[in-house]
Amino acid sequence: MARHPSHRFRVEQVRAVLQRAGQPTVRLLQEKGQVKWHGAGRQVHGLQDESAEVQETNARFYRALEARDLEAMEALWLHADYVRCVHPGWCLLTGWEPVRQSWEAIFKDTRELRFTLSDIVVRISADVAWVTGTENILTQSQGNISVTAVLVTNVFERRGTRWRMVLHHASHILTGEVESSA
Repeated sequence: MARHPSHRFRVEQVRAVLQRAGQPTVRLLQEKGQVKWHGAGRQVHGLQDESAEVQETNARFYRALEARDLEAMEALWLHADYVRCVHPGWCLLTGWEPVRQSWEAIFKDTRELRFTLSDIVVRISADVAWVTGTENILTQSQGNISVTAVLVTNVFERRGTRWRMVLHHASHILTGEVESSA
């Protein structure tokens, strides 16, 4: 079967990107129109599959949050000293134990949490992925109902075949449109 002349170019492009990112390039091949990368004990089926994995991990984070499920939250986070978390209006929390305690406090004091995400963007570079967007939140806490929107960045680190959260940063939107300096 004759290959299209651009086939080798696409494979070489992927190889170059992986090498620039410092990733091992054991072998690249074309199969059913998708480039597969084999190396470092895992197989990645194109960027769309990786993006879907990150999006699913991000969705599991919000399901755990809405369910106020500390066990599910613990399973999502990497338990390391370098993980970070900033809740709206809170100071920076550093290390897994303070982060876990913050989720425990939020779950204890909140009756209901509902999230609608918008403006979601997923980026992946090697074994780190980040999701940015807006959390539109409905909460019921201590008899009060509130609706707010916050900007969010969630960062994940790949450990084996799983993506684990290492940073959740949510900040209130304080101003409207950014003014140009023209």
